[in-house]
Amino acid sequence: MERDLLVERTQSGLARAKAEGKALGRPARTTAGDRAKIVALHATGLSLAVIAAKFGIGNATVHAVIAGARTAAQAPAPTTPAKPAKAIRKAAARCAGNDMADRATLERKRGQRRVPAV
Repeated sequence: MERDLLVERTQSGLARAKAEGKALGRPARTTAGDRAKIVALHATGLSLAVIAAKFGIGNATVHAVIAGARTAAQAPAPTTPAKPAKAIRKAAARCAGNDMADRATLERKRGQRRVPAV
């Protein structure tokens, strides 16, 4: 019974604070301007770690800012090409890259299945 009263008082206090327009929760570590700069820096290709160090925040915070910006803009996440596997890199080193048959083989191994123009 006492627990129910405690929960009720807590919920009514939170509802009153929201009605008064008070900000609830933990204060944001970045300002709106900082968030815009973070998104812009990430768009230029800077890594999350470099951006985090620049603003004095954690990598997870930078990632959350970028994810929040994507959600707000409803834009699909940019796709980055996967790095080739070690065996593919070794095969690429063996062939000079000039032979079209070897290139086609490498592309198929990567899963891209590009066919060279004839």
